[in-house]
Amino acid sequence: GTVISSEKREVNHTYTSTGKYQVTVNLSNPLSSESRSKLVFILEQVCKAPQIDILGKSGRQIPRSSEVKVEAAVMINCSITESTNYTWKIYNINSNRSNDDALEDHNMRDPVFYLRPRHLQYGNYTVELKIAMTGTIVSHSEHSNFSIVPSQLVAVIAGGIQRFGSRDKTVIMDGSLSDDPDTEGVDKLSYQWECHQLAQPNISCFHEDSNSIGDVSTSNGSQLLYKNTAILNTSRMLHIPG
Repeated sequence: GTVISSEKREVNHTYTSTGKYQVTVNLSNPLSSESRSKLVFILEQVCKAPQIDILGKSGRQIPRSSEVKVEAAVMINCSITESTNYTWKIYNINSNRSNDDALEDHNMRDPVFYLRPRHLQYGNYTVELKIAMTGTIVSHSEHSNFSIVPSQLVAVIAGGIQRFGSRDKTVIMDGSLSDDPDTEGVDKLSYQWECHQLAQPNISCFHEDSNSIGDVSTSNGSQLLYKNTAILNTSRMLHIPG
């Protein structure tokens, strides 16, 4: 290709044939150097590269249980054709692997696409949109980054926030409805139960020997069972974190 050396900010060059060209500018001074490249399309008629703006902040964090939505604002200025071809690609930044299977059901002529919840694994991704003007050599690409991160766990204790019962009753605190929204239909939760007095958060609800005599136990981890006789007489209002 043609090489032009100059100390000026602007240079002129005349193309002798139509086609797609890459223009690169190399900048340097005694301390550093930098370069930038851009595609230039030389045509018989005016057909500028599409302007693409991928909406939303690059680098955003999306919980795995949420839908991934990527939207682009597109401006076309081409006298040859108004028809366009959209190509979406997603890459895992860490492995540089393409996740083309994520786009199998997507309408490639749509400037907006969605990925269903839990489709991508945790990690950092780049989404790229390329728009080509149909029947020409003109195209343009833009990209944006996002991360798939763990969702907030949902802790549930069934039965409401207040319980009343006699001293000889066995109480069941059931946390089995708790959920990890990132693992649909798969229960991989571990449970740790606590009970303390509202007025004195550092003091347990139960007698010290309650566990050893079987008055307090758990069932499959997700349920806490205790006899009201295990509760300290001073424990009027109790708090069991959920």
